[in-house]
Parts: sequence; structure tokens; C-alpha cells
Amino acid sequence: MERYYPKMLQGSIKFKHLIVSLLTAVFMLTGLGTVNAMAPQNTVIPGTGGTVRVNGFTEFSFTPGSTGFWRFETSDNGDSDPLLWLFDNEGTIIDRDDDGAGDLNALIVAYLVEGKQYLISADFFADGGGSYTLEVTKAEIVEREIRAGDTVVNEETFLLFTPEHTGLWEIRTMNRVDCDPMLWLLDENGALITMDDDSAGDLNALITAYLEAGTQYIIRAGFWSNPGTYTVRVQRSQADEFPSEGGAIFVDSSTVFTFTPERSGLWEIAAVKDMDSNPQLWLYDGSGQLITIAEGYDIMGAYILAFLEEGEQYVIRAQLMGNWGSFNLQVIDTEATQLPVNRGSVVIDSLTYFYFTPTATGVREFRTTNNNDSDPCLWLFDENGKLIAFDDDSANNFNALIRERLSADQRYIIVAGFFAGEGSYTLQIR
Repeated sequence: MERYYPKMLQGSIKFKHLIVSLLTAVFMLTGLGTVNAMAPQNTVIPGTGGTVRVNGFTEFSFTPGSTGFWRFETSDNGDSDPLLWLFDNEGTIIDRDDDGAGDLNALIVAYLVEGKQYLISADFFADGGGSYTLEVTKAEIVEREIRAGDTVVNEETFLLFTPEHTGLWEIRTMNRVDCDPMLWLLDENGALITMDDDSAGDLNALITAYLEAGTQYIIRAGFWSNPGTYTVRVQRSQADEFPSEGGAIFVDSSTVFTFTPERSGLWEIAAVKDMDSNPQLWLYDGSGQLITIAEGYDIMGAYILAFLEEGEQYVIRAQLMGNWGSFNLQVIDTEATQLPVNRGSVVIDSLTYFYFTPTATGVREFRTTNNNDSDPCLWLFDENGKLIAFDDDSANNFNALIRERLSADQRYIIVAGFFAGEGSYTLQIR
């Protein structure tokens, strides 16, 4: 089977070196990624809310005067198609909307915390222009406590759901022909867990999530466009079983798998996306504890590196954010080997995975020495697959160099590959 994960690592780095600014612009336009959104602001919206005029791309800062749900809604003059994005104070997207208020107007409803700064980006769809009004108000929401089963919705509603069992749950809409439902799943503090628009087909939304018994969740039931009446069904979900030896599965909708690896070691889980899709991956242990999450904001897709134990059951949740396109879900045994603990070297002639557990806390150096026929790259991850450092050419002659302070008895992952082409080189550990 062809290994996709190396392509994702190496291919994405090539493009990032060339078009970082372009990607940032695309992410801002599509609302698909984390960007440095907290730039200096032109307009501050009062903490009690207010109304502002938008005549072009504009950023507003907003620090709510009270905790709760807030409503951001546009009203145009019939000559524009507004777009809205909402970011937290670290520049991470909370929500984005195009036509949720109907008649091409945008609507975002989000749970905000008193005294915390947020950023609203207001723009126009595609190359459109014009002007519109943005109104920020404390939301008067309809709340309903529900149990598993069916609930009829005919307006923007917040459904409070407390599962009786820990495990995978499915939340889906069943519409009539007159509306386009949308679902958001929030935790008990109102933080967004995930959202969906059309994954169930026929404009219906579908969310599959691992929920804990006795914990209250908030299901926001609304509309992408065309308000109307639909049913929200909440029920236990059945997961498909992924082969224990790994493999590849084509995915074109939100899917959940259980996976019981046949061997203990470092496994890679990758969602290799089509150009028009934006996959997300979640990895849980057998008790439902989240191990890690990966979002498909990388140009090649989403990927996870994690140490898994033989015979233990894990849950892989794959979902399409934006609700279109498809991807290949890859689960592959990396056959990672252990690097020398103190000093040593190893020859690299293909993309290779290592793990490394220092015996003492301190700065460690990973350096490549090529044979003038290769362009090495190095990646350093923690044991849960979180990227710590990447390098391509910091050393001379296209060689890579990573120096990081590492903690004693903590396991780290080193991936040695190539920026472009093939060849061989020596990886030195100091």
C-alpha cells in the first residue's frame, strides 16, 4: 500500500515555503484555519453590543460585558452578500457564516465569556461589494432540555442534552424540502466541539461525537439558509471496525471507526484530502478520553502520530468540516525504531520514523549531513504527535538542524525525510 503520510509531510512543507502568504489569505477567506487574526483593530464594539456599518473588509474587537450567548447579524441594502468570521483572542476561529440569517445575510450565535476579547471579521462573499449593517446583541435564545429521540425544530434553538451512557452518539437532522438545517455541538461551557451542515445528504446535518454520561451538552439547531421545520434525532451510534493491521478506506461523509492494533508501536492516522475537502480527525482511547485531534487545515490533509498498544481498542472519528468532498483515511504501522539515547548516528535513505527517550533533561541536537545529492528535512513531535519543531536548511549545504530542550523520560518522535527528491544522509544525535 502506498504511504500517504510522508507525502503530506514533505509536500506541505514545499508549498508552505512558497505560498505562506497565499495560504493565510485563503484561510481567512474560507474560515478554515487558525491565523494570526488579532491584528490591530480599527473599531471597538461596546461590551453591551451595538450596530456598526461595513463598507469593505473590516475587523472589529469585542469584549462582552456579560457571559452568555451573543448574536452577530448582518442586514444589507440588497446590494451585498455579507460574510462573518468570529475568532477568540488567540486567533482561533470559533464560527463563520455566509447566509444563515436568510436573504444572503450572515448570522453567528456564540457563547462568549465576560471580559475576554474576541475578533469579528466582516467581508463580502467572492468579489462582491456594497455595504451592510452589523448588529451585535445579547441573544435571547430558546432553550429546551431533551432526551434521546426526536425533537421538532422550526426556529433557532439550543437543545440541552445530557447522555445517560458514555460513548458515541449521533445527532442528525431530517428536513422537509423547504429548509437547509445546520447543527453545532457545544460543551457545557458553550465552547464549540464541532459543527456540520450537509454530511447526512439532502441538505441534512450529521454530527457523531463521543459524549460522557452525566455531562450536559448544548446542541445548537439552526439553518445554513432557507429556514423551515425539521427534526433533530439524537441516538447512540454504531462504529465500524477498522482492520487491526491498518489499511486505507475511502471516506465521503462523517465516519467513526474502532481500531484495535495488532502491534504496539507508533501508528500514523492520516486523512489525505481532495482539493475541495477539509477533514478532521479525533483519536480516543477505549474509555472515551481524547488523545489528540488533527484538523485538515494543512494543504495535504489531517494527520495524527500516536503510540498505540496491542489489543487495546481506540476510536477514530473522521469528519468533513465544510461538509463536502472526500478523503482517504490511512492507518499505518510506521515501524518506528529507537534512536541512541545519548550520542550516535544513523544513515537515512528514505523517510523514516524514530522514537527517542532522553535519560536527562537538557538541550539535544539533531543534525543531518548529506552527500551533496539530497535535501534533508527533520520533524520533532511529542509522543502524542504534536509538532514541536521542523527544519529544512538551518545547517549548511541544505542540511537540517533541530535544537530543543527535551525532558527526561519523555518519549519523542523524530521523522527524517526529504524536502525534495531522494538520496541519502546521516542523522546525528548529540
